Amino acid sequence: MASKKIYLLSDGCYPTEDLYFRSVVSARLKKSKAGNSKYINCKQTHPDYLKARLTKNDIIIFFRTLPPSWALSLPELYEQAHKTIYVLDDDLRVAANTPSLPENYRERISHFAEHYHPLLLDYSDKLVVSSKYLAGQYADYSPSLLPPSLLINEQKSSDPNAKKKWICYHATRSHQKDLEFVTPALQKVLASPSVAFESLIGDSTPNELSAYPNVTSRSPKSWRGFQRFQRVCVRHIGI
Repeated sequence: MASKKIYLLSDGCYPTEDLYFRSVVSARLKKSKAGNSKYINCKQTHPDYLKARLTKNDIIIFFRTLPPSWALSLPELYEQAHKTIYVLDDDLRVAANTPSLPENYRERISHFAEHYHPLLLDYSDKLVVSSKYLAGQYADYSPSLLPPSLLINEQKSSDPNAKKKWICYHATRSHQKDLEFVTPALQKVLASPSVAFESLIGDSTPNELSAYPNVTSRSPKSWRGFQRFQRVCVRHIGI
């Protein structure tokens, strides 16, 4: 029997890929000796690349979205592969209709959800979701639940005896409304000089918070930049 390969189809959903595939799934595949994994950047690669290499022993894994050409090629890839697995960590239909999210993002997700998302669902042998909510929303597809791994700094730990306790908001501007929701509670905590707060959304940090002297608003970071930052920063509480 020919050796099995696992093809990871990437549409640039790097946090999703890292939190699920590289941190969880890849370890399980290695443990089960399922085969070697190969990363494919779908934004720079034509589906014919995989069609020419795919065998009946191989597994395809894809996350959240795919470029239109790849989504339209899924029926053919589905027939060629041994198994296809779709990992979904967001309710695309809800995201497309959430006014607090950036308009260009909502338009892109809305278009994908209407025209291509059904293909990803229909041509996957297994749907894997990140939460019980999504498991309920997609119950018709009998999904498996796979919670995300945690980004834990294994080299350093926060000092419980530190004079200043750090609270951090290391999300993106797409969750700005969530930060605004907890701002009143944070204001009460920030009244203490022994507490500091750090935001990674720069000027989008609510004025009610940025006015405090013990608040640091850093510029937004790319996913890879955030990973490097996370390896060296030490914080006590994350929101």
